[in-house]
Amino acid sequence: PAADAAPAADAAPAADAAPVDDVAPVADAAPVADVVTAADAGVDAAGNSSKELCVEMSVVLAVEMSTQPFKTFKFDGILGLGLDGLAMSTNFSAFMTLFNRGRVPAARFGVFLTEGDEGEESEIAMGGYDPRRILEPLSYAPVEMAEYGYWQVAISAIRINGVELDICRDGTCRGVVDTGTSHLGIPAPADVEVGQLLTADAGDVFDCRLVDAPEVEIVLPGKTLTLQPHNYMRRLPLREGVSVSSSNGVHMPAQDG
Repeated sequence: PAADAAPAADAAPAADAAPVDDVAPVADAAPVADVVTAADAGVDAAGNSSKELCVEMSVVLAVEMSTQPFKTFKFDGILGLGLDGLAMSTNFSAFMTLFNRGRVPAARFGVFLTEGDEGEESEIAMGGYDPRRILEPLSYAPVEMAEYGYWQVAISAIRINGVELDICRDGTCRGVVDTGTSHLGIPAPADVEVGQLLTADAGDVFDCRLVDAPEVEIVLPGKTLTLQPHNYMRRLPLREGVSVSSSNGVHMPAQDG
C-alpha cells in the first residue's frame, strides 16, 4: 500500500466534518470546541516521529448514541479529510486548521492502512508522508472538480486481465479516492460486468486473496494503478448466494460536466 492514499498535490485537504447523524443514527450531536492532539509528520533518518503538537479546533461530538451500530465499532470517531466543499465550515476543517496555524510543514497528508497481519499499525501522517510506508516513488494526479469537496481524479481507462472495459471510453470517467471505505465503487450498469469478471471460485482456499483471479488496472493521468487479487479480494470466502455488495448503491448528486 502506498502512503499517498489520497492525492495531495494541488490543494490543501479540509475536513469533511459533516454532522455525524448523516452517516449513522446518533442523538443530540452538537458542534463544540475542543482541543485535540496530533503527531507532527516529521520523521528522522531512523523513521522516528518528532514532538507532539496541540491546536484548538471545532469538532462534532455526540453526547448520546444508539447501541446499534456504535457498540460494535472499534474506533472513537471520524477524522474528515475532504476538501472545503464537504466541510461544515473552515472552523471544522481539521487539516486546514493545522496548516493555517503553521503546525504542519506542507499542505499534504499521507494515509497508510493495514490489517495488521505483520504487526504493522495504520497511520496518518500530517504535513507529509512516512517514507517507510511507500513501495515506490510517489506519483501525483490533479484533482478534478475540487469545488465538490472530493479527492476526485480523472480515470482514462479500466482494464481487467489486459482487456479495456467500455465504461471509460468516452473520456468522462472520474474516481473518488476515499479512505473511509475498502470497497471499489463501480457506477451502474458497469458494476454487474466488473463483479462478474472479478468473482472467482474459492475452491479449497480459505483466504480469497490467494485465489487465481484477474489483474485490475486503473489508468490515471501519468500513472497506472495495478491491483492483484491480494489487493482487492476479501479475506474470507462467501457462501453461495451471499453478497456483500449494495443492491441500492450510493447516490451522489449530479455534477455538471
